Amino acid sequence: MSSRAGSSTRVPVNTPPDFPESATPNTPVSIAPLPTTMHTNPRAKTPAANGHTATAPRTTKPRTTKRAPTAPTARNTRITPVASATEVAAPGNEAARATLAGLRTALCERYRPEVAAGAAPIRVMARMVTDLQRQAREHQVPEAIIAAGVINRTIGDVDLRRISPIDDGERFVSLADDMGIALPGEVVGGRVSTGETYRWLHARMLDTERALLARGCDLRMYDLAGTGNPILRERLAQMEQDQYGITLDPSSVFLSLGALDGLDKFWRGWAYSLRQQGVKQTAVVFPAPSFNVPEWQAVSLGYRLHRLTTSPADHFKVTPTMLQQALDEHADIRAFYLTVSNNPTAFA
Repeated sequence: MSSRAGSSTRVPVNTPPDFPESATPNTPVSIAPLPTTMHTNPRAKTPAANGHTATAPRTTKPRTTKRAPTAPTARNTRITPVASATEVAAPGNEAARATLAGLRTALCERYRPEVAAGAAPIRVMARMVTDLQRQAREHQVPEAIIAAGVINRTIGDVDLRRISPIDDGERFVSLADDMGIALPGEVVGGRVSTGETYRWLHARMLDTERALLARGCDLRMYDLAGTGNPILRERLAQMEQDQYGITLDPSSVFLSLGALDGLDKFWRGWAYSLRQQGVKQTAVVFPAPSFNVPEWQAVSLGYRLHRLTTSPADHFKVTPTMLQQALDEHADIRAFYLTVSNNPTAFA
């Protein structure tokens, strides 16, 4: 998960969480949203030269003495209320609202040519939102004005550190802690994170690393076969068997750095296979509207893009008649890419 509102301060990967001297990792500490470049675990993962994940060596000694936990302060547990319409419309905020409106207008003009040139509108809008929020803060526009004037309906990650008991509901506040994202003692939405899942995940990572080393597999060393973590491949194959009844040989499971990397590997491998068979042209059906990046990947590798434009009348779904007509009229169609029209998105 990425953090959007974090500061730009970069923290060395070997730096442990910065708890006050009067606190232990179990003591409530108010921590600002973390930037995506931040690694706070002393054994934080770092990229290795071979593209796999490496782990930075421990450079600090673990704390051996326990200090008595201190009670949470009002600052640590305070929940910032959402600004009301009256507060936003207060006379003193007129200049801030005007500044935000001016920045928004300027950004629209700046990005308009990119959309006209064919860039994916939702990605342009996402950059506009990010730039507008950043520029507004640089102009010292109050957060309440930004929140009221900039509504993000684009793409991105769900930032669990920003879940609010007021806006989102009390029952969702613990999600960052439940999923092992929140650090021990971190305060999210006024709730002190236990860090139980965070510690459990890191313990499992250590167990897996020991199991790999026992097999003679060191992920810090160059992987000649380029196939990656064998234990992960075995577990993925087992998951397919358990959940879907599909039997896979772990040696046929190939790892990727996210879905887009996996798609790119697929397009490349399939294109090579088709060339080996002497196939000159292959078309791929893509519903529209859809996710643009796989389309760009396919076109860059020589596939012909065949769009099927969907409509509200059919709930933006490809109908059997529409697909049958495309197959009847175009013999080069060999693949059909399926995705829901609003995927991926976190804010819509």
